[in-house]
Amino acid sequence: MIAPQTHFDLQLPVSTWQGRYLQNGCGGYCGTVSGQTFPSCDATLRGDFAMATDDEGHITAAGLGGGGLFAFNDQKLRDEYGYESEQALYEVSRQIIKDYYGVYPDESYYNGCSDGGREAMEMAERYPDDFNGIIAGAPEIIAGPLNAENQTWDVRVNTDAQGNAILTDDKLPALHAAVIAGCGHDDGTNDGIITDPQDCSQHLNQILQSVQCPETTYTPCLTPAQVTVAREIYDGPSDPGGRLLYPGGMPLGSEMGWSVFELPPSPNGGEVPTTESLDYFGLSQPYLRYQLNRPGQLGPDPSVYHCGGGYANAVTPDLIYPMVQWAEDGTAPRQLAISYTVGSSSFSRPVYPYPYIPQYNGSGDQSSAASFHPVVAPAAARGTDYTNWYGNYLFYQPIGGGGRDQGYARRG
Repeated sequence: MIAPQTHFDLQLPVSTWQGRYLQNGCGGYCGTVSGQTFPSCDATLRGDFAMATDDEGHITAAGLGGGGLFAFNDQKLRDEYGYESEQALYEVSRQIIKDYYGVYPDESYYNGCSDGGREAMEMAERYPDDFNGIIAGAPEIIAGPLNAENQTWDVRVNTDAQGNAILTDDKLPALHAAVIAGCGHDDGTNDGIITDPQDCSQHLNQILQSVQCPETTYTPCLTPAQVTVAREIYDGPSDPGGRLLYPGGMPLGSEMGWSVFELPPSPNGGEVPTTESLDYFGLSQPYLRYQLNRPGQLGPDPSVYHCGGGYANAVTPDLIYPMVQWAEDGTAPRQLAISYTVGSSSFSRPVYPYPYIPQYNGSGDQSSAASFHPVVAPAAARGTDYTNWYGNYLFYQPIGGGGRDQGYARRG
């Protein structure tokens, strides 16, 4: 345990250590020391990583942080959760490694997703000299608006005057089928996955019209009120003046995952988002200002949900080895092949550094990643690949005379 109360797990290979250290993040509000497994690239690197992870300074059942109850009236534990525990774990692990092996690690890496992705970005910003390479998966870096405005919005727009849910998760398969029919061919094949959900949004009106009762081929169809809710969830929260309070809503293609956090209890179950954690954190979740100092973070893996899974059953490859090659050899990953299974069909698709997405060559095996080439994502080509939301001033340099409603250019 690291004072005041951060519990951690540090695994030290007895005879197979390769000289590298890997620190792993955790999800939700953490609250538990997650199990660790050595990366699959260990054999390629001729030995095992020393690895560590922690609970971010508190213990809570189910690893979800009890909705943030640990932070109630305790600024120190807020700081531990926010950033201090991860830097402390880095320092403690390095010293124990030195005591055990007689030398410090040659290279240190960080890997996290969701809250772990936020931790990864915190380390990149606050302690840029600690890690040689960082994987920040699905980073939850704008936590205040996410938990307050966005999740509250999803509940409010989906609640009728009697307090009942309008759109329930038994209607999600029909909505999802309409989205796939509208955009599942955007890479030049009819593979049933959406390569560019952001560009798919231009077809939103047509998609919602196709699934609304009674002019629909989908069963069950959506009522006009349910279509309105779906549109509000896609658009995301806004104030009475129309300004977005969070950078976008749910992306098209994510519908089958809405029953976890986006929809209140329904005939098929579901989980209600809560805003009580904001009170525990003192309404003081900080935003992150982050500049990417080197190009090539890989773009999004299409058709997966938060940190993996998804209707396409994507199998994400081991990202540790490409990160090691990039950090130690200077070889940035040009693409990764992702394997998918949709129904009874299996295939692979390439993922490129942003802003490139895969497009079918027009010939060749449509199930092989080798039959695709990179093209610039349409939104990036149009210069509209960012959301003009109320908090843009945190990430972009203002253009013009001032104010939060003006245009912005990327910082750096």
